[in-house]
Amino acid sequence: MNGHLRCPSDAGRPEGSTRGRGRHTVGVCANLGAVEFAEALVADELWGWPVTVLDHVQELRQQAWKGEISLEEWREHDTASRAGLPDLDLDEIAQFQNRWIDEWIGNSAPDSDEEGGDRLMRRLAALLEPAPTDEQLWDKLAGVCQELAAPKRERRLVEAYRRRRTRIAEWLTRPGGGIDPVTGLPWAQINRFRVIDEPDLGLPVPQYVELARALAEDSATTEDLQRAEMVRDAADWRRMAVPMGRMQAHYVTLLPRLLRDAADDEPGLRPLLTDLERIWTNPSIQRLLFRETSRGWPVERSPEP
Repeated sequence: MNGHLRCPSDAGRPEGSTRGRGRHTVGVCANLGAVEFAEALVADELWGWPVTVLDHVQELRQQAWKGEISLEEWREHDTASRAGLPDLDLDEIAQFQNRWIDEWIGNSAPDSDEEGGDRLMRRLAALLEPAPTDEQLWDKLAGVCQELAAPKRERRLVEAYRRRRTRIAEWLTRPGGGIDPVTGLPWAQINRFRVIDEPDLGLPVPQYVELARALAEDSATTEDLQRAEMVRDAADWRRMAVPMGRMQAHYVTLLPRLLRDAADDEPGLRPLLTDLERIWTNPSIQRLLFRETSRGWPVERSPEP
């Protein structure tokens, strides 16, 4: 049957009316049998949503997971495709989906319409899951990592989960997304260490990103680090990043350190320390130091003073 499906309990209600929690009456019941499932396979509307729209948003999902479109493009087009369509009772749709899996797919006959069944599953997923928010991506990633940690997974499933983890990690650490791909920590936490007061010098010193990352990891909570572990870069080069950052920072602060050490032995140099502090904290000098230490910092995270 082409057209939309209605719940028997909606009989006599005007088309397009609402009941309970804003639920649209045009739809498919959660307690349907095999006949109604068969009708759902060929309906051109589900819960008042044209199946052409559902097929389109599902295609967007597949393109995003394949890397053919960006997460931002997926979200933008998904939102535009859903605009103006009826509100949905997601609990009802989820119940229908569960019954569909149990009663149709789980007990399918050899001559059942597998292609149509897969298509209906995709359409139900499109109804239930808009393009995910970042927080939803973190939840999905946690589930994927849990699956990967389970023992005795089939190799095919392990590879599929690894690809899924990689894609989600790429989305969460995308430029402008707020998460550092190297540490897995929010850039906001790392940015707290963009400038630190060096206790030995008593001067504000802009930091190279490698050192700021290390300081952020040292101050992060266990929960922060566990979450970051799911997306951070585990490459071997990181072992050398912090020592290199320390060496670069040593060169930046070499003159102040030499002068301060020498002033301990030569009192005549001590007045120069006051001149040094005035020069070092001059806005022009601070901008120069920011530019010198800007490598690796996202532009929006390293504004000049």
